[in-house]
Amino acid sequence: MMQFSLKRSRLAIVLTFLALTTCAEPTQEPAPPRPLASLVDQTLWTQVPPEIDPFALPGPTPPCLPEAIQLGELFGGEPALSVASEQCGFVSFSQPLLEPVRAGDPINLRLWHFDLIAPEPSEAVLGLALGDEIQWNTTIPIPSSSGLIATTFTATTAAPAGTPIIFHLHNHGQNSYHLLEISVGDWGL
Repeated sequence: MMQFSLKRSRLAIVLTFLALTTCAEPTQEPAPPRPLASLVDQTLWTQVPPEIDPFALPGPTPPCLPEAIQLGELFGGEPALSVASEQCGFVSFSQPLLEPVRAGDPINLRLWHFDLIAPEPSEAVLGLALGDEIQWNTTIPIPSSSGLIATTFTATTAAPAGTPIIFHLHNHGQNSYHLLEISVGDWGL
């Protein structure tokens, strides 16, 4: 009787194992890396009105003078959105996404700034939104040496092509910023 019970237990274990391994959901292969694609055209940026700006502060902000903004300016051989902050200290720019973004996609941003100075210590704030969903923001201490910000972050929401992409800059002092790239996909570094 003991031998029959032991055989039965072994059979139950084998049948349970087979049931679990054959009925389990198949594992999903990870998606292949997304090819690199630009999300913006550096000549298409327009200023975002404060009433629809997800980065807006309470109260009025001084307008940016047109000569403070250069669209598609060549910077190191690449077209850039260039902003001289002494005439434009708080601004958000928008344009329609050129490519769709899926939640979980890697978003790449490259921005160069020259030495950051101000009459007293402060910080610059940079941000990026898809529609009204802020996806990324960072601060840079002022004063700071010149430098390149090259970062990748993960999109938290999906956005079809044509959705507004918003780049934000809030600065104190007389500084210069050059947005070089906003892209989706694997940088392949």
